[in-house]
Amino acid sequence: MATQRFDDAERWLAQAIHREPASAKAHLLMAQVLEARGDKERAIPELRASLWLKEDTAVRLRLSQLYLSLLRPQEAEMQARKILELEPGNQAAKDILARVGKP
Repeated sequence: MATQRFDDAERWLAQAIHREPASAKAHLLMAQVLEARGDKERAIPELRASLWLKEDTAVRLRLSQLYLSLLRPQEAEMQARKILELEPGNQAAKDILARVGKP
């Protein structure tokens, strides 16, 4: 990905996910590749799959930020609230709620 060989990275990760669909890390990496290419809509299901396999507030935060960037404030809010359930002091989640007007 560092060399911006997104096609190769996406192909390799698709194979990795096919071999091991329960790999939260592979889904997360695929989301990062898709987002780096500018394909935010396709990154969302990969982030959701990663979260389904393994709860991670950093991944949930990225999902919330992605929803916000796609002008989907209700979904961003829902993810931010889930983060605050897990980490009540998470400032980044509070910032997202403030941006969607739901402090």
